[in-house]
Order: sequence, then C-alpha cells, then structure tokens
Amino acid sequence: MTQQQFLTLMKLFDDAGIELKFEVDLFGDYTVLLPNEDGTEFTPTNDFRTAQFWITRRMPR
Repeated sequence: MTQQQFLTLMKLFDDAGIELKFEVDLFGDYTVLLPNEDGTEFTPTNDFRTAQFWITRRMPR
C-alpha cells in the first residue's frame, strides 16, 4: 500500500482507539498487522481495502 493509504489507515485506527501495528519493507511498502479479537495473533495485509474494511467494522457507531 502507498504511504498516503497508510496515513489514512493510521487516522482510522487512531479514531477507533486501536493501536496500529505495521511493517515497512526495504522497498518502502507498508504491511498492516490486523489483530484478532483478543489481540494475541496478527494477520498481515498490504491491501488497503482489506484493512479499511477491517477497521470500519470495529469503529464505534
């Protein structure tokens, strides 16, 4: 995902009160680590739409 997409996700995670864990590879590509329900395991994704869908389902209404 691009840096702009990553910054958008940072804002969404911050608004939801969820800590954003991520990795950046040598080429500058961002991978977001999505936690499971109890926060003990993480699923990596570099797909912006997947991460955006995940966080919007967990945001308070």
